[in-house]
Amino acid sequence: MVTATAALLVAASGLAVVTAMPSGAQQPPKPEAASPEAALAVAAGPGSQVRERPGGGPVTFVGTPAGEAIDVAGAGGSPRAAAQAFVEEFGAAFGESRPARDLTVDRTRAMGAGGRSVHYQQLESGVPVVAGELNVQVAPGGKVRSAAGELSVGDPVDAAPTVTASAAQETAVRSVAAEADADPGLLAASDPALWVYDPSLIGDPGARRLVWRTEVHSDQVLVRADVLVDARTGEVAATFQRVMEAKNRQVCDSNNVGNAGFTCPSASAPLARSEGGAASPVADVNAAYDGSGATYDFFFTRFGRDSIDGAGMTIRSTVRSCPNNSVYGCPMQNAFWNGGNALTGHMVYGQGFAVADDVVGHELTHGVTQFESDLIYENQSGAINESMSDIFGEFIDQTDGLGTDTPDVRWLMGEDVPGFGAIRDMEHPPNFNNPDRMGSPLFYTGALDSGGVHINSGVGNKAAFLLTDGQTFNGRTVTGIGLDKTARIFYEVNTNILTAGSDYAALGAGLVQACNNLVGVGGIGAADCQEVSDAVLATEMLGAPPPANDDFANATTITGTTGSTTGSTATATRQAGEPNHSTLSTFPSAGTASIWYKFTAAATGTATVTTCGSGFDTILAAYTGSSVGALTRVTDNDDADAGACANTLQSRVAFNVVQNTTYRIAVDGYGSSKGAVTLNWTLPAAATPTGVSGTVTETGTGTPVPGAMVAVLNSSTFAAAGGGVADGSGNYSAQVPAGTYFLYLLDPSGTHAAGFFGAPTLVTVTNGTMIDRDPTMAPLLGAVGGTITEDGTNAPLSTGWAVALSAGGAPETAAQANGSGQFTRSGLPAGGHRMVFLDTTGAHRPEFFDNSPGALGSALVNVTGGATATANASLATQATTPGGALLTGTVTESGTGTPLSGVLVVASRASDFGFAVAGTTNGSGQYSLNVTPGQDYKLQFVDPSGLHDMEWHDNQPYFGIADAATVTAPTATNAALDRRNGSIAGTVTDDVSNQPVPNAWVLAIGPTGIAGGTATAADGTFTITGLPAGTYRVTYADPAGGRTQEYFDNSPTYDGATPVIVTGGATASANAALHHP
Repeated sequence: MVTATAALLVAASGLAVVTAMPSGAQQPPKPEAASPEAALAVAAGPGSQVRERPGGGPVTFVGTPAGEAIDVAGAGGSPRAAAQAFVEEFGAAFGESRPARDLTVDRTRAMGAGGRSVHYQQLESGVPVVAGELNVQVAPGGKVRSAAGELSVGDPVDAAPTVTASAAQETAVRSVAAEADADPGLLAASDPALWVYDPSLIGDPGARRLVWRTEVHSDQVLVRADVLVDARTGEVAATFQRVMEAKNRQVCDSNNVGNAGFTCPSASAPLARSEGGAASPVADVNAAYDGSGATYDFFFTRFGRDSIDGAGMTIRSTVRSCPNNSVYGCPMQNAFWNGGNALTGHMVYGQGFAVADDVVGHELTHGVTQFESDLIYENQSGAINESMSDIFGEFIDQTDGLGTDTPDVRWLMGEDVPGFGAIRDMEHPPNFNNPDRMGSPLFYTGALDSGGVHINSGVGNKAAFLLTDGQTFNGRTVTGIGLDKTARIFYEVNTNILTAGSDYAALGAGLVQACNNLVGVGGIGAADCQEVSDAVLATEMLGAPPPANDDFANATTITGTTGSTTGSTATATRQAGEPNHSTLSTFPSAGTASIWYKFTAAATGTATVTTCGSGFDTILAAYTGSSVGALTRVTDNDDADAGACANTLQSRVAFNVVQNTTYRIAVDGYGSSKGAVTLNWTLPAAATPTGVSGTVTETGTGTPVPGAMVAVLNSSTFAAAGGGVADGSGNYSAQVPAGTYFLYLLDPSGTHAAGFFGAPTLVTVTNGTMIDRDPTMAPLLGAVGGTITEDGTNAPLSTGWAVALSAGGAPETAAQANGSGQFTRSGLPAGGHRMVFLDTTGAHRPEFFDNSPGALGSALVNVTGGATATANASLATQATTPGGALLTGTVTESGTGTPLSGVLVVASRASDFGFAVAGTTNGSGQYSLNVTPGQDYKLQFVDPSGLHDMEWHDNQPYFGIADAATVTAPTATNAALDRRNGSIAGTVTDDVSNQPVPNAWVLAIGPTGIAGGTATAADGTFTITGLPAGTYRVTYADPAGGRTQEYFDNSPTYDGATPVIVTGGATASANAALHHP
């Protein structure tokens, strides 16, 4: 056994730490039966640290104090021999029982203080493991100073693929193309290789599996990604981005040509300046040249690094780039390092971004990281990747004499980008909603931003600031050690300690070890390493972030009649306003760190929840309520007095629950107790359902009708006994007692006719049975289609437009003809419509259907639901309007300022209101019409989507051409179109319990009937969208819960209802509290 003086296992900040003997103690001989972890702690000696995975398990880091070494049998030879001796003796501590077979050296690197860092790649049956890596740092003389990394453990995967490499390659290309909204033909993939993927190595859940790994890339599309395709199922297991938003230099210029490739040099990005060449007349070219030179000089003069790869690679940059699929527009509003190898990796800048020297240094540092630790661009490893680039980008910015370096912007990232400005603050990360410590509420644990790679970079950024300048932060005072020492320590950890899957705990331990390894180099001393340790502790790197269910709002849902799940309160926190969870104790005895669970009762009965099997003194409490500050306590317990863990320190609660009510469970610890949680539950089972279910489809087409409401009416009284709402596939379910019923259907979207199922048809429901009935609904919307041609020649007019008007002449929607002159516009209400046809070039006279010069005398086009009416037009030629002057402007949405693309802009002569010319707005909402200089015009704006009201300049309605303002060419005229539709939102609660009412029906009734509706969500909230501006009555019904129907605001009748006024682009509020009969 291991004696107490040899090693002590303790829980600290969610990490298991093996703390070796205090400095000065005599080291005892290694115990015969010591665990691999304890044996490693003894060998590391006094003052060293051995860190394990959270929750215990294989070691991830071992490090000795400055000048010390790990006691390794057979060490003392070459660095590779010493490292091999270390892994063979202590590989089991890291989880690798056969290191001689499954750990292979793939590179070594010179360390800052001499010696070599030996990098091992883990193999499984000869197949490499993604992020399964170990770095062993060997000082001169073959002394092993430290080792860091994480290895995959578990049963071996089946190494025989059933998916071919070519199939995986095709899957990877399709996946990346879909993600990037790009043409798959513009992408290519490298030859796939087999790897083993263990998601836990990068902080993701999931099982270990065999994958094909391939890089998908393009020289025209802004994509480069490592794609892992399951080699046995063919599904995409993971995607890691290689495009990261980054002295032989080459600078190429794409000149803002849209949809161009960015390979440098190439036809679309010709060489504009090379090493030693004359300055370019293009400022961006010179800025990229100077910035890449400053980056090269920074790494070379301080660390002897020869370029990005350390082997003299040409630093290539493409400026003023507009890649094929860039979501950042053109000019592109971003910059990125396009990872690859020494031949293909290079920088790509949108216009103006190369002017910011910290941006240049940031992106090129992504290249340095790629050739060193190669941190995977996902989760915490990706955040460290981003932070490394921020740190060195700022260090370069502060030392190269370029850009702005005044005290107020010294720690801002991107402050010199024209028209864009800073994107992160390294001194105060929360100023940009980035966390400055691991326990910050801003620390992001979701899936967006590749797991928070940009957001969570703030933790590393804050640490670098603290080390450089110093500050009292989070209860710790850090004295700055200056830029040069800080840069050397971060460079050392990136090149010799971190591995591809490293998290912030690894970075924290690695920074301290990097400093220990560098004592005596560049003026670094032991006192500096204490500051490094303080900065690591201040930013809480060695403590895992709070659990996902730390806050009430993020409670983990438990389901099923019985079940069990695990969690941890080791890093949990206490929310503001959170109650004490034990009525027998007060704070802090009543708990200081809780996690939350929730369930919705499937039936009325008794629920039992316990923490039996948990590893600490727990407290358990049950509540109802929708926010942490407004909870109603149901029960609580500290120490169980019954059940499987009676008379222990675990807890048990048993309480009555009501069907469809949501309950919240808090797990806390007595006093400061924290640890591993096991939550067990037994919940009342739902009764065998009785009622009606089926699928609602459209008459004639069989298309599902999502959102359709099916009311189940008593056959004698026609009172609602229950109801259901069709899901996205048209499926509905309504539970009602046994009996006879009629089904009544309505579509709150207004696109299908309401009515009874059948004639009506009686539906008989028997106890314990769900009767299947599949109603159909007749469509109320149809379409108009036709062909626009030239009169006399029948030539199709691809520049033709068809505008649909109401019978009274109000514009509704519009459609542009295709290359064959054909158009179709759907979504028109059944009934008569007028159609007007025009040619945007002005070369043909506009006309109304059927061949009428004006609305007077035009024929109605009769639209029927579910059908397409035909309306062709043959336009006569006319003299075109002489050009020479431009009418320009921008069309936006009123209130929001959002640019509107595709808006039809029509210019009519002010003299006779005759049509002159028309055009459409581009993606930025801009238009340009070529007209006669000095001529007066009236401008009309029509949104073909129908989402915005048509208007004449300046803000006149569709019939207001006579009152419209006149513009004289050339001129710029903007327009702001009013949103045609608005919304009604609110919350439906129970009048007695104040609890939310889920699945209640909410209908908005306009002058002509039901205009929209929806069902409430689990929290009782609802939003009815797509309502034309106007006045509505809102009614609420609870077909499943039996509460009384009412109208807003608390009226039993329609006549007594309070009107709800909806305005375009706005949301009106209409809450309700439903009564029981």
